[in-house]
Amino acid sequence: MNNHLNDEQLVASALGESDRATALHLQECSRCREDIQSLNGAIGVWAEDVRGASGPSPLFWRRQREAVAARLERRPWLPWKNWAWATATLTLVVLAAVFYRQPAPVAARPPVDDNALLLSVHTSLASEVPEAFEPVTLLTQEIDRVEEIRPAKQETTHENGS
Repeated sequence: MNNHLNDEQLVASALGESDRATALHLQECSRCREDIQSLNGAIGVWAEDVRGASGPSPLFWRRQREAVAARLERRPWLPWKNWAWATATLTLVVLAAVFYRQPAPVAARPPVDDNALLLSVHTSLASEVPEAFEPVTLLTQEIDRVEEIRPAKQETTHENGS
């Protein structure tokens, strides 16, 4: 390469993105090497400025330390506050211990007798009326019985009255 590197090639080389021709030119040309060194120096200074501007200054941190120290000096030590917290905590622990109850033990169920279960199923199947309808059956039987008695009473009442 007879000509010097242009700005794009210099920046690419400074960033480590140069091609083979640019690398060969830099080996031969001292002026372009100096330009890249100057560019790297400017980038380094700029990076330091950015890092310094991105965080609070040392003066800020010194003022923060002084403000915290001044606030701690003004703050009186109040031992009764510590005792109040300790008393409240102890009270809660005691109340929790007093009111905590263990669950009642679950009573073990007696084992199911298979023969009794089979007998119950057989009786239910042999019945003419399902078990749920037995009260209704008893009620209808009682109503029928009363209806049979009622006409007989009415006949005796009519015979006595006539």
